[in-house]
Amino acid sequence: MRCSEKNDDMVCGFCKLVPDSHSHLFFECDFPRKVSSRLKYLVRLDNAPDSWQNLIDFMASRPVRKSIWNILQRLLIGACVYYIWQERNLRIFQGRARSFDEVCCQIRDVVRGRAMRLRLKASIQVFNAANLWDFHVKHGCLEKDIMNIREYIGCLGNFVESWTIGALFTLGLGLIKVVMQ
Repeated sequence: MRCSEKNDDMVCGFCKLVPDSHSHLFFECDFPRKVSSRLKYLVRLDNAPDSWQNLIDFMASRPVRKSIWNILQRLLIGACVYYIWQERNLRIFQGRARSFDEVCCQIRDVVRGRAMRLRLKASIQVFNAANLWDFHVKHGCLEKDIMNIREYIGCLGNFVESWTIGALFTLGLGLIKVVMQ
């Protein structure tokens, strides 16, 4: 099909069974739903709805925060929508198709790349996200940050007794790592 042709009977570029629509594409169709499901756990959206309207309502009802998880959630949803739409267009208009793993890796790489460029304050949540997404926290190692991490660990109370903090300085990167001994 050429781009200039009008096609009122367009069907989903993935399943070829259902008329093309936003609600089907995001995330009722099998391919996009699998992509979303594979990546949602990486941003702690395991219990988020799969349907387009419910997902919009879910995200709109939540306060916009600057927490690492909230930022990653918004980045992931935006990247999923963009790359699933791009994949749909590749299949419909160019007859090309990438694999499920290729699309997932592309989305993950884009979100990871954006996360790597963020200026983040050192915290347990940031270190957990950095570990899961495999990015380094670019932040100077300041005594204030070490004290904040000690406070986070202190909040754990009786659950953790043997925590100590080691600040590992890496020249040029200024990375802080919490080390459990």
